[in-house]
Amino acid sequence: MKKEFMDKEQLKRIAERQCEKINKSHVFMAICSQNYIDDPICLMQLGLALLLDKPLFLIFHKDFKPPKNLIRALSGYEFAKDDDAQSYKEASERIVQKINNFLTSE
Repeated sequence: MKKEFMDKEQLKRIAERQCEKINKSHVFMAICSQNYIDDPICLMQLGLALLLDKPLFLIFHKDFKPPKNLIRALSGYEFAKDDDAQSYKEASERIVQKINNFLTSE
């Protein structure tokens, strides 16, 4: 992982921008891979979505073992069955259907 230094003010500006964007959304959806977990900005986005009480929908890599507390916080999740683009497309279609069902049941 490439190390980059950001001072507190830079982090604050990034968090404020991300918070504004996430707050405008109805749900939060992401593809949660090991690269995602290793990226502090992605983790910030996930944390902000949780703090903003957004419904969380994640797609996991087939070999990723999500923590139980994360699973409990999710409104929906799917696993990509393979490493190819078609598997992620299919997982995305399934998660979009879950999002649609969630939004229409509110």
